[in-house]
Amino acid sequence: MVRPDMNCPPNHPLFAGQSESSGEAPSSGPAVPAGRYSMLCRPDEERACFGCCPPIRPPGYDTLADRERLIPVFQENRKKLEYNRIHAGEISGEACWGLGFLDEVGTLAGCLLHPARHGGRDLRDRTGYGDKCRRELCREALFWEEAPSDQKIFLLALAEGLDTFAYSSPRANPVFPLLLWGPVVAAGLMAECPGGLDRDVFFKDWAVLVQPLVPERDRYGLERRLASGPLSQIRWPEFIPRYFDALNGFRAYPPVPGVTPPIEHRPFVHQLNISRPAAWFLRTALGRFRARPDEALRLLTAWDQTLDRAFA
Repeated sequence: MVRPDMNCPPNHPLFAGQSESSGEAPSSGPAVPAGRYSMLCRPDEERACFGCCPPIRPPGYDTLADRERLIPVFQENRKKLEYNRIHAGEISGEACWGLGFLDEVGTLAGCLLHPARHGGRDLRDRTGYGDKCRRELCREALFWEEAPSDQKIFLLALAEGLDTFAYSSPRANPVFPLLLWGPVVAAGLMAECPGGLDRDVFFKDWAVLVQPLVPERDRYGLERRLASGPLSQIRWPEFIPRYFDALNGFRAYPPVPGVTPPIEHRPFVHQLNISRPAAWFLRTALGRFRARPDEALRLLTAWDQTLDRAFA
């Protein structure tokens, strides 16, 4: 069973059994590099995510859609790693010669310059993006850190059997959208499926959590609905029409009229003393990136009341 800790232990597959010659003396001490890591990136020896690389990607980039092009590129990058380390130099960001297959058979793809592969020595600076690679984690990895252990085990089971391209894909891997939905929705899904959930069944019975509902816009409202009923309500035929009728009407006639510039003295909504889903709703559903605390409270209270009326 996958160990669901966020902080990767030294014997985790991310660090163990991967050291490769780099042509340089290994660093002294334990071969556990500094930086930010998540077990979501590589939970075991069968799955690995490379969705964060290359560092500059077009909007909506999906690794699975680019699979056929990437396979020979990854093979070549692995084969020419030592040459590229000396001659390739810094990258533009749209592609990276350090991204390739981690094994001979091409089961896993990832960073060939990662310190886990070089006795703790970080070679990512050779690309010019070392600081970025060390510093950043995707949103899903940050939410993984917040998830309870039982939810991590439940969610990772949905990614069983995915190859490295599908595991890295936000379209094919349901773990990614479910992490954005947060622990309240995940708990609701676990309550509906106490024996676990097959990935095909998820995409058949719970597809509304991928489309048309999206966590950035709808998590706040769905969490409110779950306070008074089970997650199965989203599968009722009338749920989606009622929800979007309420949402579209609310967006057309919000109780707090849209402000006109200048608004630069109003705080950003993510700086207010409100939940993350509430800030997402204000930004994504209403286009309110800044608001006074009283404005935000009025909008959220009015949306709560609108939802209650829609499902009364």
